[in-house]
Amino acid sequence: MSTIVIKIGGGQGIDPLALMDEVAGLVRQGERVVVVHGGSHETNQLAETLGHPTRTIQSGGGRVSRRTDKRTLEIFEMVYCGKINKAVVERLRQIGINAIGLSGIDAGIWQGRRKAAIRDMSSGTTVIIRDDLSGRVEQVNGEFLNSLLDAGMVPVLTPPAVTPDGVAINVDADRAAAVTAGALKADELLLLSNVPGVLESVDDPNSLIQTVSGSDLQVVQLAAKGRMKNKVLAAEEAIGSGVSRVVIGSAGGERAIECARRGQGTLFQQGAIAISGTQDCSESVRVLADLVATPSVSGSEHTAVRVFETYANRFGLRCEIDQEGSALAHAGVDPDSCLAHIMLLGHIDTVPGDIPVRVEDGVLHGRGSVDAKGPLSAMLVAASEAELPEGVCLTVAGAVGEEAAESRGARAIAAKYSPDACIIGEPSGVDGVTLGYKGRMAICATFMSECAHAASETQNACDLAHAWWSKVGLRVAKFNDGKRLMFEEIQARLLGQQSETDGNKDCATFKASFRLPLQVDPDDFESDLRSMLPKDAMIVRTSSEVAYVTDRNDPVVRSLMTAIREDGMTPKPKIKTGTADLNVVGPIWRCPIAAYGPGNSALDHTPREHLDLDDYLRSIRVLRRAVERVARELLANHQDCVGELQSAT
Repeated sequence: MSTIVIKIGGGQGIDPLALMDEVAGLVRQGERVVVVHGGSHETNQLAETLGHPTRTIQSGGGRVSRRTDKRTLEIFEMVYCGKINKAVVERLRQIGINAIGLSGIDAGIWQGRRKAAIRDMSSGTTVIIRDDLSGRVEQVNGEFLNSLLDAGMVPVLTPPAVTPDGVAINVDADRAAAVTAGALKADELLLLSNVPGVLESVDDPNSLIQTVSGSDLQVVQLAAKGRMKNKVLAAEEAIGSGVSRVVIGSAGGERAIECARRGQGTLFQQGAIAISGTQDCSESVRVLADLVATPSVSGSEHTAVRVFETYANRFGLRCEIDQEGSALAHAGVDPDSCLAHIMLLGHIDTVPGDIPVRVEDGVLHGRGSVDAKGPLSAMLVAASEAELPEGVCLTVAGAVGEEAAESRGARAIAAKYSPDACIIGEPSGVDGVTLGYKGRMAICATFMSECAHAASETQNACDLAHAWWSKVGLRVAKFNDGKRLMFEEIQARLLGQQSETDGNKDCATFKASFRLPLQVDPDDFESDLRSMLPKDAMIVRTSSEVAYVTDRNDPVVRSLMTAIREDGMTPKPKIKTGTADLNVVGPIWRCPIAAYGPGNSALDHTPREHLDLDDYLRSIRVLRRAVERVARELLANHQDCVGELQSAT
């Protein structure tokens, strides 16, 4: 469940009611939605009809706002609070959504101070205005709004706001929406109007600035003209207050909200970094930088998935988000109608740990740069560049939950698809190919004993636990004796221990993890562990994966190694002692498979995690060539099989 603030502009040609079906769809999906709307065009029309035409003020910075005297504010409230607000609420209730229409005055939702003096430069000279009834929102009644959202309601908000002494003031709705999004810790803020986003040249609709990083901010500020300056300022303020992403986009066209959420418009996002100092500032590098700059610890991947979706669509791929929240981008024909299906399976989640995201000397530092947003980004770019034969589908999956014990994203993908070949996105090094991974098993062992005096010879629960762990260590050492490679050994690690007592019983708990070689079955090993337990002790297996290894003659392995040679490197086949989603999908799909991706896996999960951008760009070329080679081979095999069947009949 995420919180989304949607601000719908009031400019000419915008119909907020046309967007309410999409708002309803989000609410039915479980999202918490706040709608903020404007009404400037209708207010201008009514003011003209009533003989009190609109006047504007232009600040020294070029921002344009409404000159608000008492009569203007009355007309403003007629349109914003009366006509438009109630029409939006009426429409939502007609389609089954429990909406409530409120102005910023109600319950003190938006509080701020009136500007004591305003400099107006619209005439070319500076005029000081002291009686204007305008200001900006400084405080949001977030507790009240959260109570409405928690009750399943959709707040529909509109200016004006209110001063501490109860006076209504006109405020910019974009900036009010930004402050609201910050107060609610919203995941997304959408600023929708009658333009597609920030245009570098106002007269050129093709000059849209699509993504804003640190290096682009000045360009966007200079490009924004008139009221667009307020939207850019609102986006900056929202990002500064912790909102994960902001999109300035169009309120028109089909599925306008969905398009904006996919990044169609000008995208600002939390943690976006400047990459202008790198050798390649293309979208290939930008997608990596933006993904790494977007936190996505296991269980909280939603915003990063949206970043993936934005770039997938921008690269011309067809993107969807599955029931587990994983992102899937397809190139070529659809998976259901293809002759051959290649899966590039990466993961978008990371372990915890904040690493300041930065680029230094062509190296990107940040959590997930190696494990495994670097490999995932390389796959996404390679898929967009690959030339696929007719009849081939190429899918890039950004799975959620890989760093968690259950790998729920990969399991859902494994259940839905049956690809003919697969590359797992994990760091192997730009010249490495990973053929397999050890298995693993995690357990929780609990030991009980009656309480006894400290001087007693009776072993307590902690004694029993440590004695059992010593036996496990001896058993593991015996198994490992004479083994030449770590890949052939069992690795045992104690992850945690805890003890407690209620005065009658002592309890000790050990959590442990084991890395298992090919010849060790997890079920057999668990039975072995149980056989060493003392009385009244128990083991619960919390997770496990079997070891899985392919060989050098695997078509995917051969294609990757050939592509590495074609890029002037010597391929290095590897087997690893860790585990990956290859362990999850390999035994299910039983198709040609290997793991590949840029980065040094020794940096996984460390505070030193970083990725060389030259290696990253090189890995894209390797992946593209490997995918094209695998596609041709799979299609040739398919045609051979068809030929054999025709000959047989």
